[in-house]
Amino acid sequence: MRYVLWAGLVVVIVAVGAWLLWGRSPANAPAPAGGAGTQGTGNKEESAGTEERQRGVAKLAGKNKEGKLSGPLADKASPPGDEETVPIPPDANPAVKSVAEAARTGEHPERLTPLLKAKPFNRAAFEADPLAFCQVSEPGRVWQTAEPGPNVKALQAKGVALVNVPKGGKVKLAVRGEPKGPVSFTSLDGGQFPNLLTAITVLADEQGEASVDFTASPGTAGDVHILAACPLTVGQVQFRVRVK
Repeated sequence: MRYVLWAGLVVVIVAVGAWLLWGRSPANAPAPAGGAGTQGTGNKEESAGTEERQRGVAKLAGKNKEGKLSGPLADKASPPGDEETVPIPPDANPAVKSVAEAARTGEHPERLTPLLKAKPFNRAAFEADPLAFCQVSEPGRVWQTAEPGPNVKALQAKGVALVNVPKGGKVKLAVRGEPKGPVSFTSLDGGQFPNLLTAITVLADEQGEASVDFTASPGTAGDVHILAACPLTVGQVQFRVRVK
């Protein structure tokens, strides 16, 4: 009888020990607060934060249809080995310098996006130094137009406003308006003008004609919408360049 009691006690001790070991094993232990579930949420939040920063950089540098970055910040924002992206030196030309300065200092945000209003047009300052005005890139200038009135011309497209161009190809866009007036062109879908940016301001000639070359730079695809406007004329001209 005594042996039976001892045997039973041993069985109970072994069972309790096994239960304790099994119950405390990592596979069966409850997840602590801030464990795997919290870590997963953190990873998602971190990923979302990274994507938001990338979108911010893309707005400053310019982003094309296929998600490639271009502009004066491309060399900082693009991943290594991205063969389609051509970095633009921040001192490539005066217009690029104006954008690079705005990105570096945080001043003049109107140089970085067409979503912000350009500086108010000062005709006297423009006529005093037209070249200086054109050397500053402000995409939002395409929203600056004159009010209708006597002797105020309307800006008109010269030639066709819908053109096809192959990838890497070039097309000339032209308008007619105020002689010697500043005409701004802004692409809303990537590509490049001669200043290597997506926005440019040029001077009309004595007949009021202004033209600019647009290049479907690497990564630009589909329909590219381009606006043209002049603060001395009424209305905008809308171009659509179809890149195939």
